[in-house]
Amino acid sequence: TLFVKNEVKGINVPSAFTPNNDGLNDIIRPLIGSQFTLKEFSIFNRWGQKIYTTSQAGEGWDGKLNERLQASGVYVWVITVADVQDKKITSKGTVMMIR
Repeated sequence: TLFVKNEVKGINVPSAFTPNNDGLNDIIRPLIGSQFTLKEFSIFNRWGQKIYTTSQAGEGWDGKLNERLQASGVYVWVITVADVQDKKITSKGTVMMIR
């Protein structure tokens, strides 16, 4: 698995989102190019607890854990994709949740 910090062309994750139900930036989701297949997208809190994960392209985190909105602040995301040769690439970064 190749591991890089948010510098893979074709993998973009927004740096902030605002889950306030206004219909704008309410969900943090990765935007991946057609050359990749999503394997896993996960969000971790500041204690390293995995609080969200999906392997479904187009899905994302709404800022909640067990239906409770989490605190504003910085969260870590980790994404693993496979390229057309099925080589796994993992990238990580942070996202700011603003409420």
